[in-house]
Amino acid sequence: HTAAAPTQAEGSPPIDVERVLNETRASMPVATETLVKASAAWLGLTFLICYLLVPAIFIPLNLGGVGIFNFWPQFPAFLLVSALVVAAVGVDRPQIKLGGLSRDPVLAATLGSFVAWGFLQETLWSFSQMGMGEMLALVGLNIGQSVLLGSMLASFTDRVDRAFSYGAGFQLATFVVSLFILGMSL
Repeated sequence: HTAAAPTQAEGSPPIDVERVLNETRASMPVATETLVKASAAWLGLTFLICYLLVPAIFIPLNLGGVGIFNFWPQFPAFLLVSALVVAAVGVDRPQIKLGGLSRDPVLAATLGSFVAWGFLQETLWSFSQMGMGEMLALVGLNIGQSVLLGSMLASFTDRVDRAFSYGAGFQLATFVVSLFILGMSL
């Protein structure tokens, strides 16, 4: 026995299901513990994809060179900065929307991450010193990482300038920690 689907009364305006769902999602509070777990899981997924899986695929294809496989300073730096972001989420308890998120903050956070990475990469090791395959692999990998980071970091704000700074700040913090680790290892 199944229930009949509700029908629309004659003469009434059509129901905008997407709008109703977005309004319902937008008004649902997200518990801090849930947000912390989701942030940690997303950053863990980003790490898995960008620092382990993609480089493991690039090795047999002989793509990427030393820039992609320089795990020693990047591995702990990404994990430490990720832990700081997760801790900040737990302390700051940002309000997020689960539906109806504008794409502009996502694009801004992605661009902030990618621009900061590009500037820092060029400062540390110029793109002109790389082979074409190595440069394309490194740029592609970092576009992917920036998109993943931007998607998460943008959910904490609806302001484009703040989203851009979150993306750029994550890359800058990772870079500074990497340099600190390199300095300690010399």
